[in-house]
Amino acid sequence: SSKDIGDWGFTFIVYSIYHFFTDLTVASFFLTYIFNPICVVISSYCLYRTISLVTKDSLIIRWVVSIFVFFPYFFLVSAVGRKENVFVLLVSVCLFHCMRYTILRHNKDLFLSIAVALTMIFFRPPITVMFLISIVISIFVKPTNVRALFYVGGIVILMLPLILDTLLEALLGISLDQVLAVSDARNKGIGQDKTTSWSIQFLSALLGPFPNFTRSGIYGIFNSIGLLLKCLFPLFVYKTIPHIFKNHVYYMLPVLSYFSMGIVMLTLSGVALDLRYHITFFPALLLLFAYSLAQNRNLPRVFWGYLFVIMFVIVQYNLR
Repeated sequence: SSKDIGDWGFTFIVYSIYHFFTDLTVASFFLTYIFNPICVVISSYCLYRTISLVTKDSLIIRWVVSIFVFFPYFFLVSAVGRKENVFVLLVSVCLFHCMRYTILRHNKDLFLSIAVALTMIFFRPPITVMFLISIVISIFVKPTNVRALFYVGGIVILMLPLILDTLLEALLGISLDQVLAVSDARNKGIGQDKTTSWSIQFLSALLGPFPNFTRSGIYGIFNSIGLLLKCLFPLFVYKTIPHIFKNHVYYMLPVLSYFSMGIVMLTLSGVALDLRYHITFFPALLLLFAYSLAQNRNLPRVFWGYLFVIMFVIVQYNLR
């Protein structure tokens, strides 16, 4: 049905692989041990090319790309057969062409970014909308009109509570009430107090998701190690946002808008504790992280305080 359009893409890929290989064992082996790793490798190459657009520091590029390619979650996805590795590949390709169009203004990159963004509707429709908005920003943003776009963005943010319901109805065919009703149901798994549940969702969207060390088994432990590492990156990202605004770094605005819309989506949808949804924004997070390191490799002065707060939040989350 049209409501399940977000599952069509990966279902088609799995069907094609199993249809091509008549032996189910061979098909399963190819999907798990060849196709998924190839997706991660190509995604890594796209991230490498994207980071190279914003910094020429080879040490930063290699380090950040290594974090991506060896991120534990990608290995877990390969083992259990989810669609995230394929979807992250599409995100990485779209992000690269969107960034390159913003900087170099090649129409081929604009066409490819739009085409890949539209393909994502068969994997996760809201991400298609977010990328199309980011692409529109990349079309209009220039060094000469950055200040004007900042003002327009500020006005849109202020008006968002008033127009969000209309936008959701027009673009995705769902109302804000429906989204919040589903989120409230999900939040009951966190606790009965709504304020606490929404606060945890918001903090997790900003800084998480937080590792859950109460889970047993290698899957939970392996996954939590990756989550613990990921919790350290947001500080560097948020540290560089004032620099982007102050210095009118126009080419970072599309990726920053996509990343910001992701925080809103994760919070309102009540999925901020689920890495499956965070991973969609992982390439953008690492791109911003690399840009931050390129401006200043030193640890932020508040790093140890941030680390203490993160560890405190993680402990409280696990003891809830």
